[in-house]
Amino acid sequence: MAQSKKPVQRSRRRRRGVENIGEEQAHEATGMMRWLLTYADLITLLMAFFVIMYAVSRVNNQRFSLLREALQTAFNGMPAAFQVSRPIPQSGQQPTVQVPPSQTMQNLYRQVQAAIQQLGLKGQMQVTMLQQGVDIRLPDKVLFPEGRSLLLPSAHPVLDRVAALLKNLPNPVSVRGYADDLPIHTTKYPSNWELSGYRATNVVHYLIAQGVTPSRLSATAYSRYRPLYPNTTAHYRQMNRRVEIVVLRNVQAAGTAP
Repeated sequence: MAQSKKPVQRSRRRRRGVENIGEEQAHEATGMMRWLLTYADLITLLMAFFVIMYAVSRVNNQRFSLLREALQTAFNGMPAAFQVSRPIPQSGQQPTVQVPPSQTMQNLYRQVQAAIQQLGLKGQMQVTMLQQGVDIRLPDKVLFPEGRSLLLPSAHPVLDRVAALLKNLPNPVSVRGYADDLPIHTTKYPSNWELSGYRATNVVHYLIAQGVTPSRLSATAYSRYRPLYPNTTAHYRQMNRRVEIVVLRNVQAAGTAP
C-alpha cells in the first residue's frame, strides 16, 4: 500500500509545478504587455494634441481677405499720402489701427486726397484710413468761427465736395465733434459738450441739404475727452478742435468710436 502512494504524490507535484510555471508565465506575459497601455495613452494624447492644433490653425476667412487686400495694395501701389503719421496717444487711449482698405474705401480715400489738393487745404484737412473706414478730419478754423457752431461761408465749398463724394455711397456716415480742454460758459454753450454737439449737428444738416441721405448720418459729441494730442500748447489745442466725418465700412460699425 505504501508503494502505491508514491506515484500519486509525484503526479500531484508535477501538476503543481506545471500550475506554478503557468502562473509565472502568465504574470510574465502580463508584465510584458504593460508597455502597450503606456503606448496607447501616448498615442491618444498625441491624437488629442494634433486635433487641437488643427482646430486652432483653421483659416480665418476675414484675416485671409485682409491679407489678400494687403498683397494687392503692395503690388498695385498706393499713394504716398496713405502713409499717415499717427497722433501722440493719450494715456489709456488705444492707438489707431491701420488695416488694408477695401476697393470702395480705397477709391474714396484717393478722391478725398485729390479734393484736399484742389481746395488748397493740404496740411489742414486730413484723410486717414481707419479700421472702421475713412476718416475725413476738418479743423474747426476751416468750418467755424472761434467758440461758435455756425458754419463759415468758406466752409461751404469744402463740405460741398465732401457731400458730392458721399451721396452715391451706401455706407453710414458718423459726424463727430471734438473740443479742447479750455472751458466755455455761454448761454448757448454751457460746456464743450454743447459746442462739439452743435458743430457736429450743423455739419449733418449741411450734408443733408446737399443730398446725403439722412438715415445714413449720425452726429456725436465727444467734448474734450478724445484729444489727438496733449492739450499742452496752443497748436495742439487747435489740432484737437475738429470735426471728423467717418465713412464707415458697414452698418455694424455704426456708433462705435475710434
